[in-house]
Amino acid sequence: MIVLIVILGLGVALLAISYLISSLILYPHRQAIAKTPKDFGMDYEDIEFKSTDGLTVSGWYIPGLSQKTIILRSMNSI
Repeated sequence: MIVLIVILGLGVALLAISYLISSLILYPHRQAIAKTPKDFGMDYEDIEFKSTDGLTVSGWYIPGLSQKTIILRSMNSI
């Protein structure tokens, strides 16, 4: 009986550790962005979009050499 309890305890501990490690990898600590494209010699413009559910999404518009536009979104950012 004691062996079964030890095995179950180790299984629960393994699941808990796996959950914590995966959370740290998938959802790292958020930090404010300290630099802007200007710090890298690029022209830019601050922009904001309103989403359909009322959230405001902020970012930068960096003009390129062509007329095409690319929108990049960082993971886990809202």
